[in-house]
Order: sequence, then C-alpha cells, then structure tokens
Amino acid sequence: MKKKVTKKYIYEAFENYYRTANCDRYGQLKTIDVFALFPTSKWGVGKIEGALPTEDCVDYIISKDMVSVNTYGYQYGTYKGISPWGAFRDTKLEQICKEAFAKNSSRNNCNNW
Repeated sequence: MKKKVTKKYIYEAFENYYRTANCDRYGQLKTIDVFALFPTSKWGVGKIEGALPTEDCVDYIISKDMVSVNTYGYQYGTYKGISPWGAFRDTKLEQICKEAFAKNSSRNNCNNW
C-alpha cells in the first residue's frame, strides 16, 4: 500500500529542515530547494527509507496552499524553491518553523552584524 502525504509529514519535514539547515554568516537561510526539504525523488534520486517522493510532497503543499512554491533560475537551469520566511500561508507551519529555527545550532555563527 502506497503511503500518502499528510500534513503531519509536511510539518515534520519543515521542522527538521529549519532545525538542521546551515545558515550563512549572518544567521540567514537561503532559498529552500524542494529536493533539500523532501529529498526522495520518484526517479530514485536521494532515496531515503520511509520518505515520500518530492513531487508528491510539492503537489500536496501547493494544493493545500500551505506555502508559496516558486520557480527560480540560475546558470544550470531552473528549480522549484521556497522562500524561507515570506512564503508561509499556513500559520501553524510558520510557527513550527520559527520554533525549530530558534533551536538551530548553526545560528550561533552569526557574528557579522
């Protein structure tokens, strides 16, 4: 039986990302690549046991209007990404991410302001 994407799974993925993501020297996060947030592709890239496919997760957060997913471009092509703070439409998800980011140990590196 195929596992389905749930809000709980999305909340856990975002919470894990914000708690463990590396910050720049100013304590800021870069644009979040959806493959960094949901690292298992349908095509077998980044296979993680128990993880749901990236594409299914992105379709879910777009259909439920949880966050704004945008397309970004750079020298090697385009990718779907999420702005780390301005994209939230789900207030509970935003609160979870703020609390997780407050516990992020790489924020201790911000000494350049």
